[in-house]
Amino acid sequence: MRGAAELHPPAQSPDSLPEIAFSVEAPSQRRGVGSFLFRQLIAEARAKGYRKLRITTSAQNVAMRALANKFGAHLTFGQGESAGTIDVIKHGQPQSASEPFGFASTLAAARAIAASNRAYWRMLFKMYGWGRAA
Repeated sequence: MRGAAELHPPAQSPDSLPEIAFSVEAPSQRRGVGSFLFRQLIAEARAKGYRKLRITTSAQNVAMRALANKFGAHLTFGQGESAGTIDVIKHGQPQSASEPFGFASTLAAARAIAASNRAYWRMLFKMYGWGRAA
């Protein structure tokens, strides 16, 4: 597993907004895995009828803040963390009811998985010194 995503129901939130959370392993970051997970969370939120999502991250997590901004989050900073909301409605509708994630999402997932696998094997080879000239 290279990453995980969660969609917390609004009942678990103090402001009654559903909250998203996810994590991507370091070797798989900046390879499309986070973007894929974000798209899936937005699609799932839309399917559940949610209009907005809340996201919270540490103020130092530059990668997560950039990813949130990519998906239209309006972040505010305070007490060492960044918090904001994402408008689910603004992020395009699924292509059809029978294919909720569409071909583009499937292709994005395949690319993210391939990039993650390349990163993993590259890290493993580097760790054991393989691939170096003698």
